[in-house]
Amino acid sequence: EASVVLAFRDASRSELLLGLKKRGFGQGKWTAYGGKLEKGESAHDCARREFLEETTVEAEALTLRGIVDYSFEDREDGIRTKSGPTPSFTMHVFECVGLSQEPVETEEMAPQWFPTDALPFDRMWLDGQDWVPRVVRPMDDRGAFRAKFHYCTETQLASSDVFYEGDAVDRES
Repeated sequence: EASVVLAFRDASRSELLLGLKKRGFGQGKWTAYGGKLEKGESAHDCARREFLEETTVEAEALTLRGIVDYSFEDREDGIRTKSGPTPSFTMHVFECVGLSQEPVETEEMAPQWFPTDALPFDRMWLDGQDWVPRVVRPMDDRGAFRAKFHYCTETQLASSDVFYEGDAVDRES
C-alpha cells in the first residue's frame, strides 16, 4: 500500500504542488508526493511522513480524497521494477490546503507549483488525468472517490474506472 499528498497553495485551489521524480519508480514524471506504507503505519501517517521527507514541510490537515487500486500486466515492455513485474497495490490520496513554508528540492523530488487549469498531464502517469481533477475540485457530498487502473505498458491502460462509493452500488444493480 501507498499514500500520496496533493497540496494546494491556499484555499483558492488555484495552484497545485507536484514533484518531479528524480529517481526510482516514476522517474522523470510529475507526481504527487508520497510512498509506501511502513509496517504498522496508517495511510494517514504514511502520507504525513512521506510529504515531510520529500518536501521538508509538515503537511498540516490532511483529508482523504480517494483510494486507487493499481494492477500491471507482466510484460517485457510493461511497467517493471528492478526485480521484475510491478506488483498490484492500493494508493490512498490525501489533500492538504496551505503549507507553512515553501517546499524544497530533495534527492528524490523537485517541487513546482502548477496552475490547476494547466497541469502537466502529458508528463504524468496516464491515470492522473482521470483522478487528479477530482481532487482539484472541492470535495462534495459524494465523499472520496474510488478508482481502478490496469496498465499494459507505461503508455497504455488496459482498463480504467473512477467512481464514487454511492455510484458503485448503482452500477452493480
